[in-house]
Amino acid sequence: MLKLDHLESFIRSGRAHARLRESPPETLARLRLIDGEVHTDGDTAHYLAELAIGEAEYLCSWENVVPTAVLRGLATMLLSDSATTHGITEATDDELWAMLLADPRTQADARLLRRDPLGWDVHPADHTDGHPYELRHLYLDTACVESEPLPLPAHQLRQLPWRCVVARRGIDGNDPEADHAAIGQTRSWHWSHAARGRR
Repeated sequence: MLKLDHLESFIRSGRAHARLRESPPETLARLRLIDGEVHTDGDTAHYLAELAIGEAEYLCSWENVVPTAVLRGLATMLLSDSATTHGITEATDDELWAMLLADPRTQADARLLRRDPLGWDVHPADHTDGHPYELRHLYLDTACVESEPLPLPAHQLRQLPWRCVVARRGIDGNDPEADHAAIGQTRSWHWSHAARGRR
């Protein structure tokens, strides 16, 4: 059953990714909190369930998986070294990026992620090189309608736990001229596939 912390997450995510069909105050005006659980009418409950599914789909999407996997992988490299661990725990976002771009172990991937996020592909979990990503749980709680939680609408989400590996697409980060050519090829490949999807 839907609780306030997950409700806030669904609303914030929906707003960030343009999934909201109305302003949050309009939605909140139709909600009641009973014993920590969200209760509402049927239409609003369905709307909130759609937001939950939208958030779950985003967590499994290329747009989320690539930066999350790469940054986690790079930060893990720095955390494995006691000389840099303390600095990471207190770093701001800009300071962390500076560390990633300066460290020989992470600078190539950090540079590529900032310069061209399309230069990555998502592979099955048995891929031998890259940054692993794992999703163990999705929050798909629904609001109560007439004291009963709404059955989750039909959806197609990945079976959990879901694991994959994010790896560079033909770019080694060491040869600027070769990288520039590869980035151009990568952009052409992604845009051509996006165009096909719109036809």
